[in-house]
Amino acid sequence: MAQPYELIGCPPHVTAVREDFERFLSEIETCGIGRIELLFGFTWANDIYPGDWEPQWLSAAEIRRVVSEAETRELGAIGSDDLFLTIPELASQRQYCHEADIRLESQAPSAYTESVKRDWIVRGWTVRERTGQDWRVVCNSPGGPNHPQEGA
Repeated sequence: MAQPYELIGCPPHVTAVREDFERFLSEIETCGIGRIELLFGFTWANDIYPGDWEPQWLSAAEIRRVVSEAETRELGAIGSDDLFLTIPELASQRQYCHEADIRLESQAPSAYTESVKRDWIVRGWTVRERTGQDWRVVCNSPGGPNHPQEGA
């Protein structure tokens, strides 16, 4: 099976992960994408789901509300716990990772993934890219606490 295409965006500050989350949801609303798949991952899923982890199809507004409620209940937090958003219209999945980075996965590079990569670079993030099994650093932003590990 072919390895998918993946980007890892590592912001210079943890707060940028939250900012990206809000920005992404606003873009989804602007593009007119109705519902996307949300799945809480490690570790807040352990408290949110009573059994198997079950994805939900929600609007951007509903995702904001559900995530806010989970954070208020101290079940997890963006940038500290995994949150997966699958967007069929963009043929991609976005993971807000517990390592305070963001991972974008698709089967191949696209106009959307290139747009995200450019945005992260402009915002001063370290960006790594994987095509097949090979990782490469696209932009190495110095000074931030959130740099991906070698071989990530």
